[in-house]
Amino acid sequence: MNPRNFPGIFFRIFPADFRKFRTRRFFAGKICVLISADLRDKISIQLDLPFSIQSFTFGHTSCQLCVPDENAVKEMYQRQQQEGYQPEFPYWAKLWPASIALCNYLAHHSFILKDKTVLELAAGLGLPSLLASAFAKKVICSDYLQPALDMASHAAAVNDIKNMECRLIDWSNYPADLETDVVLLSDINYDPKQFEILLQLIKSLLNKGTIVILSTPQRMMGKPFIAALLPYCTAKQTGCVEVGNSKTEIFIMQLEKAT
Repeated sequence: MNPRNFPGIFFRIFPADFRKFRTRRFFAGKICVLISADLRDKISIQLDLPFSIQSFTFGHTSCQLCVPDENAVKEMYQRQQQEGYQPEFPYWAKLWPASIALCNYLAHHSFILKDKTVLELAAGLGLPSLLASAFAKKVICSDYLQPALDMASHAAAVNDIKNMECRLIDWSNYPADLETDVVLLSDINYDPKQFEILLQLIKSLLNKGTIVILSTPQRMMGKPFIAALLPYCTAKQTGCVEVGNSKTEIFIMQLEKAT
């Protein structure tokens, strides 16, 4: 998303719950950049992509997200292709509606995170991780692509977060020794080829006593995936995320070990 194309972005998760976020734009090349006057003493970082900082408020908690410039990400992807590489498509570089809805759910159910170790899988830019850090004892923000973790690390520094770790994790090779109380997932059921791997991982986590919170758009192809998890669902919520002129219906499930 290029902030310049959306000068007035609102998001609505549930009726009568509107928030407006402000966009501030900063440019970075292969130089050291100080981010804004109010953050000047907090962070000085090295970046390869221009980015913006978008400010969010969920409930009574605010956080700031680093979002890379859409055009710059596209140019980087095309350049890597031209150089003969086979880069992964940079889905990580966009803020998806499911992560916004997940944040709203967490803000209204923060007791689930209180003093817990929280893992976000396939975090992308890591907005839910940033929010969770306000309540959790420890947050592990993970993705299988390093550029996503780099941007999330920058955001953690911008927010002066001390209890968030960024870690490379591929859900198809989940670390056997990783212990966590809560796992956050947003918009992960988009590839049917991955459904069985994800279902096995989620069920394994649930059997260990981990709480899993899944936020997903309503997709026809994802219905069998959701149906397989319904026996573990202890709470669910449906809402609409509105960004610009686009509305996306989001379904949230809180999953726990069946008793």
